Amino acid sequence: MTMLSIVQTIAEEVGVSAPTSVAGSQDRTARQLLRIVNRAGQRLARKSWPVLQREYEFDTVAGTASYDLPVDFTELLADTVWDRNNYWQVRGGMTPQEWQVRKSAIVAVATSRKSFRIKALDGVKKFFLDPTPTDVCTLVFEYTSTAWVQADGGARKASFTSDTDVAILPEELLELSGIWRFRYAKGLDYAESRKEYDQHLETVFGAETGAGAINLGSRYLIDWRMHIPEGNFPG
Repeated sequence: MTMLSIVQTIAEEVGVSAPTSVAGSQDRTARQLLRIVNRAGQRLARKSWPVLQREYEFDTVAGTASYDLPVDFTELLADTVWDRNNYWQVRGGMTPQEWQVRKSAIVAVATSRKSFRIKALDGVKKFFLDPTPTDVCTLVFEYTSTAWVQADGGARKASFTSDTDVAILPEELLELSGIWRFRYAKGLDYAESRKEYDQHLETVFGAETGAGAINLGSRYLIDWRMHIPEGNFPG
């Protein structure tokens, strides 16, 4: 479904005239619906939907500690940072306290393994490595993207700007979110609409992510980690 069809569905549901176009419209209701749908999509994009998960690969530079993040970066996916040259997981993210121990303690912390921290440099978030690389190697990590919209030509972006834009997130969730947000903005009763949205979000997100079963009888460890016995420890 396109941005226009999503807005039209919301308008019909809340009892206002469905616009024939939205992008560039001077109609106040159409403009409000566009803002509401974009807000709905941006809130949904904060969750780690599989369709928004991306892999980013970059090469280090000798003597350089900080690196740019992808322009659509929202959140790093835990335990996905790897050094592909040495087949090591890069440790982190380091806390500010751990970082200052590395950088400020009188005794240097000796390590051959890389660690990382995401922090601001001149107001821009950067990916920092410690120790500072002395050679070139390839690092990779996975992250959640802000780009939940696809334009006509296939380009991804972070909001609707054209009537023909398509959402890559579930359209029904955008519609349900837009309905309760519109009613809230107009001072109308939105409780049931919000409840329906929340319930549907939980169901759809669970189905999309395919979460595994929780086994309370044993500890599941993936094969590259240490295996810890569950009992019969020596005295």
